[in-house]
Amino acid sequence: DVDEVQINDKGHIVWAGMPTENTRNIYFYNGETITKISSDLYYPELGFVGLPKINNNDYIVWRYYTGLDGGYKLKFFNGSSIVSISSDYIDDYNTFHINNQNQIVWSSLDSKDILLYTAGTIQTLTTDHSPSSAENPQINDAGQVVWNSSSFATSSGIFFYNGSIV
Repeated sequence: DVDEVQINDKGHIVWAGMPTENTRNIYFYNGETITKISSDLYYPELGFVGLPKINNNDYIVWRYYTGLDGGYKLKFFNGSSIVSISSDYIDDYNTFHINNQNQIVWSSLDSKDILLYTAGTIQTLTTDHSPSSAENPQINDAGQVVWNSSSFATSSGIFFYNGSIV
């Protein structure tokens, strides 16, 4: 069972595959060799593990299930090792992205904040805005982030982080 395929500009491919009923692996193909990057537990009744994304540096980010507590977090493969980067649960199904500067942005399920990972540091981008729902973050290669947000007290809006301020 193979799905969730992504390709970068070098033609390198990443995907999630399910070799056994309760395991979901992340695989990487560099044009010559297939490498298994990770093997995570998979609970079919609780949703997908995987959703891998790859940048042009062959860095890979994906979500994994933390256990029966009902949450997903993020793992990051930096070309040599795997790091768990999210301290809280990620929101929704597909709300994380990686750019070609190896920065990762995601929406937090716990706080409804937008979080940015850069070189080992996690920065909260939405603290001052306290939205009831910040979601669907996107990041470009300049480190600029955009997301939409809504609140019961105000109307919906679009927020923009220019690399230093919102």
